[in-house]
Amino acid sequence: MVHDLKVIPIPTTNSHVCEIILVFTVDTIWPDGSVNRVRQRIQLTVTERRGTIRLRVCHISNAIVYDERDTIYPIHYESNYKKFMLAGEQRSERVQIKSISKALLFLNSSQILYVETARSHTVIHTVEEDYESVESLQTLMNRYPDLFVRCHASYLVNPQYVSEIRRFRIRLQNGIELPVPEKKYMAVKTELQKRCSEAKTENVSLFAREGENLEE
Repeated sequence: MVHDLKVIPIPTTNSHVCEIILVFTVDTIWPDGSVNRVRQRIQLTVTERRGTIRLRVCHISNAIVYDERDTIYPIHYESNYKKFMLAGEQRSERVQIKSISKALLFLNSSQILYVETARSHTVIHTVEEDYESVESLQTLMNRYPDLFVRCHASYLVNPQYVSEIRRFRIRLQNGIELPVPEKKYMAVKTELQKRCSEAKTENVSLFAREGENLEE
């Protein structure tokens, strides 16, 4: 049972971005008459770009945990997680980014392609959209060392999307190429090989048709 719904708008400096927080009470009434009450909070970020409206962020701050007494939706998370992985679905952590509009963004780490320096700020390139941030590359690298590889002083790359490395550049699966300094080339190549061997559950293989094969 859901009740006491409150919708709280969050001011933004971008006319194409709408952010709201939903606050409501969820009561679960069990067959024995006991009641479990949770005050739920959900943050939604909706954007409009070229006439298309998309839900970009749905952040649940206190998700309701699974209860074995739930016979209506008997979800067993561990077994379902394995099924999702076998089906190719990946669960990933949320990356927190401070945008230039002072909003706090929660991005899906598996959707981030690469990050680059752009004058006084950085640009996070994702599969669907680009986001501008006030945080430096070093700050993001320190916060998420397992997500990025620093291939250049001005670039961080997500190894998940690397398809090729050759002297002295990296090519992503979408065809975008990033530079790799000559002095850092071997170190970057070694790190990508290491990440590739560790990614046992990812559906990404690092290869090069014309360049160097990372498995060699």
